Amino acid sequence: RESLPPTSHQALTLLSHSLARYITASDHPSPEALSKFGINSARDLLDLISKFTVNSFTLTNPSLTSVGVAVSPLAALINHSCEPNAVVVFPRSSAVPQPGSDPLEVVAIKDIAAGEEVLTSYVDISLPRHLRIKDLQERYMFTCTCIACSRVEDGTADPREAMKCTTPGKKLVCSTCKQESIANLEEVLDAIRLGEEALERAMAFELEEPPSAYKYTSNMIPLLSRHVPFTAHPLLAMSRLHLTLLISKLAIAFEDLGTSLADDGISSKSGSVARLQKDQVDEVCSAAARSLAAVSVVFPEGHPVRGVALAELGKLLCVDVDQDAQAIEHIVSPAVAASDPTTVFASLENAEASSFPAGEERLKLARNVLLRARAELRRGFGGEGGEVARQVEESIRNVEKEWKGWRKVVAQGGLEITG
Repeated sequence: RESLPPTSHQALTLLSHSLARYITASDHPSPEALSKFGINSARDLLDLISKFTVNSFTLTNPSLTSVGVAVSPLAALINHSCEPNAVVVFPRSSAVPQPGSDPLEVVAIKDIAAGEEVLTSYVDISLPRHLRIKDLQERYMFTCTCIACSRVEDGTADPREAMKCTTPGKKLVCSTCKQESIANLEEVLDAIRLGEEALERAMAFELEEPPSAYKYTSNMIPLLSRHVPFTAHPLLAMSRLHLTLLISKLAIAFEDLGTSLADDGISSKSGSVARLQKDQVDEVCSAAARSLAAVSVVFPEGHPVRGVALAELGKLLCVDVDQDAQAIEHIVSPAVAASDPTTVFASLENAEASSFPAGEERLKLARNVLLRARAELRRGFGGEGGEVARQVEESIRNVEKEWKGWRKVVAQGGLEITG
């Protein structure tokens, strides 16, 4: 209590008032009512809130969307590292409770030797070092000295803090360390500050005013991407939020399209309608691919964020679109699409909405992304990979069935089948 930073006072005060009103079922809780719960002073209430805040976990659904707060005394004993070897996850859907099964699980994402300490991250590891340290100091009252935060500078830029020099050939030399620096540093820092402000506003609007949130993300991403890579903060967080908003817009567009087609008596298999759908879907696929490429750099292999990002892209590629395999140029060769997911992800980093394959190659790409997603989900969520992996398994079966049907139809049409 004595070590609480000033920045947390307002938040803890609001939580204290909310808790007092909740447990007493009164807008004006009395000391007598609070004493029934062992709370005999404002200090007792603040102590309770402080303990809860420090020892709680963000409660997420199986796809890692935050839905609340959870408490686990056992998991709370695990110490922190910004390079964790384990994660706290909630892999199963709460809509289907399983008797005797704890919804919270601690899953190892790296090999942990006997006697080695299990470590999870208390904060978002996609944040740059100074923001991770700030969050840990304000919420948990300690200064992080993990490997990631105490690593000696070796001249390699942290992808979470990397910048682009937009003035090729022009660099400045620091008068203190004698190292070269970006010539347009102030311009880059200004863009980052604007991006952080826009991200905060977009997050505030995400649920209540999605169009306003979308306006912030769509306007800021082009500006930020001129100055920092997609792995850097706040562009990575901005692009992930932008993808969420795009997926929501796509779902609404499909609902509206289905209603319109039904009203007009038009088949959803119409070529013009399919092309419209493909344009919409591929715009979202492009955003998903860029987000995945950045996530794959920032998060270690096996981290559940990677598995969910792969699942998102894989399922988007399965959305029914125009299947004219000869109507579009694509950035992934048939051999790569069929057999090399790692190369696929590298190719997709700069994907444009018009560059995704159609027909058989799209199905190959979707299948291989989904297979990689299944492997990452099983590692990141443990066991069979939880609810998202179950959905991925279903998507794999559907795309394989569609692939066989598509090959049969094209073969009957006399077109050459590759692969």
